[in-house]
Formats: sequence, structure tokens, C-alpha cells
Amino acid sequence: MRGEIDIRNAHALHAFTHRQLEESIRMVVDLGAVEFFGAAGLSVFDDLDERARALNVRWALLSGRPVERLLRVADAAIAAKACRTREAALAAVAPVM
Repeated sequence: MRGEIDIRNAHALHAFTHRQLEESIRMVVDLGAVEFFGAAGLSVFDDLDERARALNVRWALLSGRPVERLLRVADAAIAAKACRTREAALAAVAPVM
């Protein structure tokens, strides 16, 4: 995703990620190009994490600076899923051997 995640479009991110969960066993949410990330986006990640656990889907977040900044102060559990590089995100969801 690109641009901004705020109260006007957080519902679209929620709907998109939940649709993807239904078809996945591993998922990386790429928000590396997001320029603004508002507090409304936090509830998306909380719901996503809960649903992913219920479906046994491993997921990670590829985050840029705006997303990381908010997660650092607001949600330590989701911040732990945040990765700075695509390689790190893919490694985070790789099958455990």
C-alpha cells in the first residue's frame, strides 16, 4: 500500500487484509511506502493478529518509518511483527523447520 492510512481508509485496509488471510498460510503486509499512518490503523493490526491466530496464519508487517513510529509507542505486540526489510519479513513468515 502507498499513501496514507487514516480514519477515512483504515476500513479498506481491514477488509483487504482479512480477505487475504482467508486464502493464505503466510502473509506479509507491505506498508513500506505508507507516508502517514494514523491511530485508526492500529485496530486493523489487532484484529488481523487475532484472526490470523484463529486461522493459524503466520504474518509479518513490512513497515516504514511512519508505521514504526506509531507502533513503537502504541502497540508493542504488533511492533514485534514489524520488519524493516522485505527479506526480514519473508524470513519471519517462513515455515519453521
